[in-house]
Amino acid sequence: MFVLGFFSNGPYALITTAVSADLGTSEAIRGSAQALATVSAIIDGSGSIGATLGPYITSVLTNKKEGPDKYEDVFYVLEASALIAAVCLIRVMVNEISKLRIRRIRRLTMHGNSVASGSRRFSD
Repeated sequence: MFVLGFFSNGPYALITTAVSADLGTSEAIRGSAQALATVSAIIDGSGSIGATLGPYITSVLTNKKEGPDKYEDVFYVLEASALIAAVCLIRVMVNEISKLRIRRIRRLTMHGNSVASGSRRFSD
């Protein structure tokens, strides 16, 4: 039971913490503790709704069939949920990679190295 809780609550806690931290650095709500608390509550509430609906949807889907493929539809729903989450996170991932690349380029140019001089140095 501990292992199941660890693997289900761990990612949930990481996601809510990352989203709250990301929103905390947003210009729109910076300095407003009430706005940040409201956003965090909405995120936690959404997770609670999902935790409430998950077992209900599972019971509805498993009661439709009998036999060995009883849970087949449940896994289809899980796959669809994972795909939707991945699609929603693509924009965030692209933005984060862009920020990292910009920081790296700035760091290289601040130290007197440019991308061109760096490549020339390795070609010698």
